[in-house]
Amino acid sequence: MVQNLADLARLHLPVERQAALLLRLQRIVLAFDTLRQLPTEQAPANPPALPPLGLRPDVAEQALPLAQVFANTRHHAAAAFVVPRVVDA
Repeated sequence: MVQNLADLARLHLPVERQAALLLRLQRIVLAFDTLRQLPTEQAPANPPALPPLGLRPDVAEQALPLAQVFANTRHHAAAAFVVPRVVDA
């Protein structure tokens, strides 16, 4: 069973690790089986939404002057940051 799962996931799984992984998978299945047996009749079908996080209101403010925006950058051109290329062409 473990080797079949490894094949499906395209994983190389050495034979010596299969027994340990089988034990871990059995524990996971047992944990889900335990959860499945819990009574859920009293649980609401749609749990209440989380309370608001208390964030400040999103209010538009005056933009910073470009000189202040680019004060700590190494390079900029016109109104844009210049960053090193990270993708090979």
